[in-house]
Order: sequence, then C-alpha cells, then structure tokens
Amino acid sequence: MGNIHTTLKPSTNIALIFIWGIFGGFFIYITVPLSFYIAGIGFCFGIVCGAMQYAAFIESKEKFLETETMLDVKRKLTQTKWGKRYIPVLWCSSFIIILSAFFIDRDNFLYEFAAGYLSLMFIREIITLKSTYELEKMSERTNKL
Repeated sequence: MGNIHTTLKPSTNIALIFIWGIFGGFFIYITVPLSFYIAGIGFCFGIVCGAMQYAAFIESKEKFLETETMLDVKRKLTQTKWGKRYIPVLWCSSFIIILSAFFIDRDNFLYEFAAGYLSLMFIREIITLKSTYELEKMSERTNKL
C-alpha cells in the first residue's frame, strides 16, 4: 500500500503539461485565427474537467494510493461522486470540441480539434498538479510506516 500509479505522480503530470502545451501551441499557431475559438472552448472545458478531477482526488485521496494500473485509477475515480461526473463531462467536452472544430473550419478540422483538445488537457493537468503532489506526500508517509 502507498505506491501510486505513474499517471498520478507529479513528474508525469509536469511532463504532460509540457507535452500538451507544446503540441497544443503548435496546432493553435498553424491554424490561427480560428483556432483561438476552439482553444478557448478547450480551455473552458479544461477548467471544468480539472476542477472535477481535483474534487474527486480531494474526496478520497486514500483510494488513489492503492492504484497499480491505469484501470485501477479509472476505477477509483469512478468510485467518487465527482469522478462519476467527470468521465461523461470529459467525453461530452471532447464531442463538443469535435463539433466546434468541424463547423468552424472544415478544411483544418483535425488541426482545430487537436488545438481544442490539447488545450483542454493542458489546463486540466495544471489544475490537478497540486493533487499529485498531495498524493505523493501521502504515499511517502505511508511507505515510511
């Protein structure tokens, strides 16, 4: 007990922030100016999804200390009130970004979608960064006992 899955560690979270930021910025840059609309939609959904995921971690941090696989992480997430809400909101957000990208710029649909989705993921990771540090501290304390 006390060993958290790699996807819940701050180092992974920071790496994903850089990856989503670099690639999201690239797709925004190559599809300017329309990508600002899609990226804005992604940012807004990223705030909502990040807050929901953060609330799920706060709701039951101890559960996440017992994760060994990504499937365990998802299972523990869906055992929380906010985690149950988060998953459908993430899927709906992605679908809305797809529709928005399609209707705003059909010629660059995939690039626009990438700009919006990566913006969502970028903001979500930034918001959940604090919870990964908290989980890591809890894991270290549990391992010392």
